[in-house]
Amino acid sequence: MHIRAIYWSILFGSFVLAASTLAVSMLLDIKGVSDQFLGEDKLIENLSALSFFCVSIMSLVLVYRGTRQKILCGVLAILGISGFLDEVGFGTRLIDSKIHKVYGVPLDGLHDLFTIVIRWLSKYASTPEILAFILAVVLIVYMSARWGRKHISRLVQLIKSGPEFWFLFIAIVFAVIASVIDLDFFDHRSIEGQVFQFLEEMLELYVGLALLFSCISVYLKDSVDRRSLGKN
Repeated sequence: MHIRAIYWSILFGSFVLAASTLAVSMLLDIKGVSDQFLGEDKLIENLSALSFFCVSIMSLVLVYRGTRQKILCGVLAILGISGFLDEVGFGTRLIDSKIHKVYGVPLDGLHDLFTIVIRWLSKYASTPEILAFILAVVLIVYMSARWGRKHISRLVQLIKSGPEFWFLFIAIVFAVIASVIDLDFFDHRSIEGQVFQFLEEMLELYVGLALLFSCISVYLKDSVDRRSLGKN
């Protein structure tokens, strides 16, 4: 089976299983089960942390083994360790230390910075500050558009060039969606809030899995290259 098909099979299969288990536990009011899917330091978040940790280790091993994709593996190593630290609250929850809050947001992850900026703009920023932020966003979009005209085709070709880059792209897309969901538009005590919280946790897991599959793709390609050199 193609490696991308394996990834999508795992994604859809695990999502259906997790969603079904969560729905049944909520309908039957089975205590403790839903918390494994929604709570911090529980099943899904621990699986996400484990996947990110494996990414960091595997990418470093690939670099040590002399892979041709050293730059990609270096990026994967950075993303892996960053994702792992983000999932474990940069160690604050492991040692049960008091987490500093900014505008009511526990500052224990990189993605929290995005949430803090949005809350500051919506509640505390003055009109000039909001206008300055909007201007900065417009400039970034404009510069990205200009850059994109020259390089977007190259990026598309890079993504199509191998599954390792395709999985990296999927990971970035899922990470962006999870960050938007994390902005707390819904009360987590409501059904809608719990659904979006579940989606966020599952997407973060799928980010880690996508990065892990990127590492596996690099390993498989290296294995093919070594066999080809051995035959020659």
